[in-house]
Amino acid sequence: GTPEDVRLATTRFVRAINVLGLPALSLPCGFDSRPMPLGLQIIGRPFEETLILKVAAALEDATGYYRRTPPQGGNAQ
Repeated sequence: GTPEDVRLATTRFVRAINVLGLPALSLPCGFDSRPMPLGLQIIGRPFEETLILKVAAALEDATGYYRRTPPQGGNAQ
């Protein structure tokens, strides 16, 4: 309910990772009960970009969450 800088708000949860210089990525992983999208952030050790990309690809293949859209009427799937 209070005014907030949009740029700062969208990076609130990733700033520490950026400062540390760690490779990271975010991918969709479903919806909550409202249904707002949920994301999963995968963070790797320095220079392990290839590993986090492989993990993300495996999760996408296993779950298919990236293909889903929010359900109508607020009933999350």
